[in-house]
Amino acid sequence: MSRSLPKLHLPADVDARRRVIEASTLAEQGDMKAAQQALREAVSCGAIPAPSQRQVLMWWSAGRYDLGIANEAPSGDAVAAPIAAAGPPQAAPRQLHGYEANVAQVMRTRGWSRAAAIEYIEEGGLEMEEMRKDMDHPMDEAFKTLKERGPPQWFVDMVSSSEAEGSGPGPGPGPGPGPPEQADGVA
Repeated sequence: MSRSLPKLHLPADVDARRRVIEASTLAEQGDMKAAQQALREAVSCGAIPAPSQRQVLMWWSAGRYDLGIANEAPSGDAVAAPIAAAGPPQAAPRQLHGYEANVAQVMRTRGWSRAAAIEYIEEGGLEMEEMRKDMDHPMDEAFKTLKERGPPQWFVDMVSSSEAEGSGPGPGPGPGPGPPEQADGVA
């Protein structure tokens, strides 16, 4: 179920808008804890009402940090309302950065749970993959060449002679001689 974002009802007070812009900037930089704390402080001092705080949080959850007021230069008497688009604002696709992007990528490519992806990353799996990409792999090229050539001639001759003797392809001609006899006749 896709819901559109609520219309923001922010006060015209310059200080209140400045607080919301600062909180949105923190949220956009990834410091959600500090951003929410800044909003709580704005509510507790009466700068913005609690419903406005919830509206701002819904916008952040949708990946929208501009709130339509981030680029305006607040002046004392002319503070514009949020920019109203032609229709209801659409939630931008959430863009992950850094660690969260790595976790999401591992989960998506390998089909793993979040816990498994985090464990893989913490154990250095991604760093190992990156290192492997950057390293020269001479043995990989050697194995590729060997596969292209096929089995060595001595192996082909051994299998052919084994088949000619009648034992067929398999692990050899059967049981070999037993353990060597000792000089005093005791086995």
